[in-house]
Amino acid sequence: MREEEILDSGGTLKVLRSALNLVYEEHIARLLAIPNPFLEAMTPDRRIIFQDVFDGYNKGIEAEISRYGDCLRSELTEVLERGQVSGFLPAKEAVIEVVSDFIDPDLYKMRFEKFLESIDRKCGQYGTDFGLVSHRLEIPRSTAQVGAENGCKRVHRLLLSTIDTVYLSQVNTSDNKHGGRGFYRRINDIYGEHPALFWLMALAISVFLGVVAL
Repeated sequence: MREEEILDSGGTLKVLRSALNLVYEEHIARLLAIPNPFLEAMTPDRRIIFQDVFDGYNKGIEAEISRYGDCLRSELTEVLERGQVSGFLPAKEAVIEVVSDFIDPDLYKMRFEKFLESIDRKCGQYGTDFGLVSHRLEIPRSTAQVGAENGCKRVHRLLLSTIDTVYLSQVNTSDNKHGGRGFYRRINDIYGEHPALFWLMALAISVFLGVVAL
C-alpha cells in the first residue's frame, strides 16, 4: 500500500476494503482446503470414526477463524494508522460498516453443509456409507454453528477494540497538538456538566480575597 493511495477519507475506506478483501480471499482458499485430509482418509480399508472427523474439522475451522481475525486486525491497523498520519481518517462508523462486511457466521455454516455433501459423494464413490447413516448429524452441525457464531463474535470484538484504540489515540494526539485548546475544551465540558461548581469556586475566591484584604 502506497501513501499516495490515500487521497481522502473516502480513499482510506477504499484502500481498507481492498486490503481486507485480499485477506478474505486467502481465508476462503484456506477454508476450502480444510476438508481435504478428512476426505482423503476415507478409503474402504479404513474404519472411519465420524465423531473424530467432525471434531477435527470444527477445530480446523475454529483455528482458521482465529487466524483470519488476526490478519484482518493487522491490515485494519496499518490502513487506519496510515490514514491517521495523512490526516484522512474516515468516520469511525464507516470503518465499522466496512469491517462488518467481512464477518459472516453463515459462511462457516454453509461450508459445513458442503463438507457433508463431500462426504456423501465420497460414500457414493465407494458404494458404502462408512457408518454415516447411523451417526447423528444434528450434534456436529450444532457444534459447527455455535463455533462459527462464537468465533465471529470474537473477531468482531477484536476489530472493534482495534478501531477504538486508533480513534482514541487520534483524540489524544489532537489534544496534545492543540495543548491549551484541549485543556480549555475539558474545562468547558466540566462547566457544562457542573455550572454550580464554578459558582461555588468563585464565591470561595471572593471570600478569600476579602479576608486577605482585611
